[in-house]
Amino acid sequence: GNGASNLVWLTDAGTTWFVDVALLLGWGGAGNRLVITNGARAACASAYLAGRNNAALVTGSGSVWDTGSSRAQLVVGDGGFGNQVSVLDGGRLNSYDAFLSASNSSVTVLGPGAWWNNLNRLRVGEDFGRSNQLTIAAGGRVLPKDIADVLILVVALSMLASPVVVQLKRSGGGPCWGST
Repeated sequence: GNGASNLVWLTDAGTTWFVDVALLLGWGGAGNRLVITNGARAACASAYLAGRNNAALVTGSGSVWDTGSSRAQLVVGDGGFGNQVSVLDGGRLNSYDAFLSASNSSVTVLGPGAWWNNLNRLRVGEDFGRSNQLTIAAGGRVLPKDIADVLILVVALSMLASPVVVQLKRSGGGPCWGST
């Protein structure tokens, strides 16, 4: 919603949260948090991290955030700045279309078993966004729809001022970005 400093914390494998509409995390507000940990699950029709400095964290084996399928969107930084999604140490993020837009927003996929499966478009810097960042490190994996998305993102990343290293691997017959 529009408020500031709110927290949704899903704490264990018996916890599941279903939102049958779009999840608006910080829509106009600041400092809101969604934490999915220790095997908890969350699902929504789409997800928007907007406003300022809002964050979603998916961490721990079996922890999953499904942000919708078939025309659903995960938008990190919509109309704000400093928004972030972190998928860590066995956490899983599933999305259909994903956009890092506005400014200074980020997605981090870090650690063994951390996985982001995106079924369609994956764009960094959508709508003239600036200083957005996708980090894949320490065994994290990002699976885009096809090699075209990989090439679009590599070209976009190559335009950044700082050096970027992307390792491409094939996994299960499809492209996979990974780090070792």
